[in-house]
Amino acid sequence: TLDAAITTIVISLDGAMIPMADSASYREAMVGALSLYDSQGERQHTVYLAAAPEYGKAEFKQRMEREIARIKQQFPEALYLGIADGASANWAFLEQHTERQLIDFFHATEYVAKIARAAHPQAKAKAKRERWHS
Repeated sequence: TLDAAITTIVISLDGAMIPMADSASYREAMVGALSLYDSQGERQHTVYLAAAPEYGKAEFKQRMEREIARIKQQFPEALYLGIADGASANWAFLEQHTERQLIDFFHATEYVAKIARAAHPQAKAKAKRERWHS
């Protein structure tokens, strides 16, 4: 039970490639969060989930979907936003569960840096590129 009315739920996902000790391969460990916000944009509660590296992401996705279903039962009228990096699998998952999707801040700034380099590729244009970040 929360004191404030929840108007927005943010569902976020990310993964990290982890080297496996028993082989030369990598597998992806996953993390996710469901954050509940009031009408003033203040976070009221967050549910965190994580999964050790597995083949595929089936177990992690099932756990996320169970938590999303519980939250949607409690807050069916809330706006659901998805936040992730550029990984297509994350977007495919979030599009099923959210009304809008946003790229996370870190990855958005990476894209801005690439655009700045394309707009000002000259070696002496460092100051112009840095203005794109401010």
